[in-house]
Amino acid sequence: MQRAREDQRYLIETASDGEEALDKLFASPFDLIILDIMMPHTDGLTVLEEARRAGIMAPVLMLTAKKEVDDRIENIDFEQLQGKFFQRRGK
Repeated sequence: MQRAREDQRYLIETASDGEEALDKLFASPFDLIILDIMMPHTDGLTVLEEARRAGIMAPVLMLTAKKEVDDRIENIDFEQLQGKFFQRRGK
C-alpha cells in the first residue's frame, strides 16, 4: 500500500481498528474503502453496516483470512470479498 501511494500519488488513510475506521469514514469522503473482516474492537462487517446506514456509499473491498464467512455478509453491499494470500519469503 505504501509503495502504491508513493508511485501513484494516492492518499491512503489507515486505521488500526474498526472504531478508528468509523471515525475516519464519518470525518471525510473516500473514493474506495478497504476493510478487514477481523478488525479489532469493531469488525469490518459492522464498520461497513454502520457506514452504509450513514449514507456512505463508496465502493468497498472486504479482506478476510477466514475460510468460512459470516452469514451477515450476504446482506451487505460491497464490491468484492478477497481472501488474504501470504507467501513466505526466502524459502
